[in-house]
Amino acid sequence: MSVVEWDGIRIRARGRTPVRRRVSSQPQAKFQDAVDFAKNLITGEMAQKLFMITQKMQKKLHTTRGSEPNALFPQLTGSHLLMQNPALEFVKAICKVLSLDQHVEAEVSKLRRDLLKLIGVGEFAAEAELG
Repeated sequence: MSVVEWDGIRIRARGRTPVRRRVSSQPQAKFQDAVDFAKNLITGEMAQKLFMITQKMQKKLHTTRGSEPNALFPQLTGSHLLMQNPALEFVKAICKVLSLDQHVEAEVSKLRRDLLKLIGVGEFAAEAELG
């Protein structure tokens, strides 16, 4: 505990003197930097990794359209969605999560289009819609 004297009045102060925090003069610039970083990440490194993962899934777990539901998607009690292509379900889920950020909507849309093209599904096909 320290003692501070001001105009003849003694004040006991605990700890340190309060520090006035600086307010960032450019919060908008920092926000824009974060948005730019996210856009570059999605179009660059993340896109390349997702292409590799999707391609591997498509090669190893490929099923033909209209075939019987496969053991990769077991029928669970209450299950109502017919899932046949694990790579397609992966692409739909990843793109849905990434699209939650409005600031990277265009980049995610392009990524989704490219990933769907990689697995041979049209962008506007009924099966490409998240059910």
